[in-house]
Amino acid sequence: GDVSHEVLRYTLAERTRILQRCIDRSGMIESELVGTLQYTISINSLGSVTSVSPGESTIRSAALDACAREEIQRWRFAGAGEVTFMVKFSADETL
Repeated sequence: GDVSHEVLRYTLAERTRILQRCIDRSGMIESELVGTLQYTISINSLGSVTSVSPGESTIRSAALDACAREEIQRWRFAGAGEVTFMVKFSADETL
């Protein structure tokens, strides 16, 4: 079935922590990371991410975006659907 909003929120909260490694790979200094990255993902009936589309992001880093999209493509969910979500970065608190 479709991914429930509650399960999806929990799964996204857990998964976005993984994006910390993208900050390290991008070579950006954490204090420079202020803003958001937004993506819309499609999830098939097996729970696999089939597409990752960028949205209205305020951080302009091709390396960070490429890494995040690669990581998101690996995520798995319990159900199918499409969702748009944001990852917020601030100088005080990342992810």
